[in-house]
Amino acid sequence: MTDLADIIARASAHGLLLSAHADGTQLRVKSVTRAPVPDAFRDELLAAKPDLLTHLARRDEALAIVCATMDRLADVYPIGCPTGSREWREADDAITNAYWYATVDVLRRVCDRYEALAMQRFAQYRAGLKPKGGAG
Repeated sequence: MTDLADIIARASAHGLLLSAHADGTQLRVKSVTRAPVPDAFRDELLAAKPDLLTHLARRDEALAIVCATMDRLADVYPIGCPTGSREWREADDAITNAYWYATVDVLRRVCDRYEALAMQRFAQYRAGLKPKGGAG
């Protein structure tokens, strides 16, 4: 993954956006600067295409999981409910780490735990109870 991370970082440094075609078989490279992709880097991208497509598919699935969780929570969030406790920060960090480094199955479980924590906290807030584990 280090080589792939390096390629992705260098693509970004070149002002390139990488995405997969809807069918997942083609790599799309868009230059936000409109500068042409350097030939040597184009060759690297082509060599890494299968790994990049796998990474992009996983990234897109991970993003959909996180967004679905946040959409569900946004619909039921009680305005004013504090979310700044250590437990909330740890739950946020767990999602971030799972998004970047874990499998989508692990990310799903982390998002499920986050959602359960949030729903519990929302219910406590609505009931006027102070959540266990500190402020917010």
